[in-house]
Amino acid sequence: MRFCNALANDPVMAFIAVLHSFVLKIFYLYGSDSCLELTLQSANFSQTPGLADTPWAKEIDQRQEAWGQDLPRIRAHSGTT
Repeated sequence: MRFCNALANDPVMAFIAVLHSFVLKIFYLYGSDSCLELTLQSANFSQTPGLADTPWAKEIDQRQEAWGQDLPRIRAHSGTT
């Protein structure tokens, strides 16, 4: 509850928290630890025939790939501390 109140009083921090949660869900499918419970749905362009071949879809795919390369990789848990 304290966290919710803090976010309600700071819209910039609330935006950053939501953005962080979304980035975790998009780029780290199995490691999306966050204290926020948000739902993010995405669709890929191959769901509609021909859409993936448009210049816009290619540009979006390239941009998302580049963003993914800039993010740190999650290390696998070794079971030791």
